[in-house]
Amino acid sequence: MTTAAAPAPAAAKPAVKPLSEMSQAEVLQRFERVKERLAGMQERQRILKRDLDTKTAELEEAKAAARTDFGTDDIAALEKMLQENHEANVADVVATEAMLDEIERELQQISQAARPAAA
Repeated sequence: MTTAAAPAPAAAKPAVKPLSEMSQAEVLQRFERVKERLAGMQERQRILKRDLDTKTAELEEAKAAARTDFGTDDIAALEKMLQENHEANVADVVATEAMLDEIERELQQISQAARPAAA
């Protein structure tokens, strides 16, 4: 019976030598790497906090504008207003088209009535 070799783990971390077996130079190198990683993480945290603060301020400004312009900053209420405004706009377009159609019919009738008199 043939047994297949087990696949090697992908990108396994190299084994880390216990601190007790490291030279002082190795420990210092490891410490420096850890310190650099920490500094990088702290910088990322600082940037993310700044971005969060900026976005939070922008959100508060948008909410204030919504309260001023629409009387609320509630998303559901704003969506309802938007839907109602859309429906009103569609109704206005339909009514305007109907009025234009009526005006065109009347102009056509006037035009037809004027033709026999001119001939």
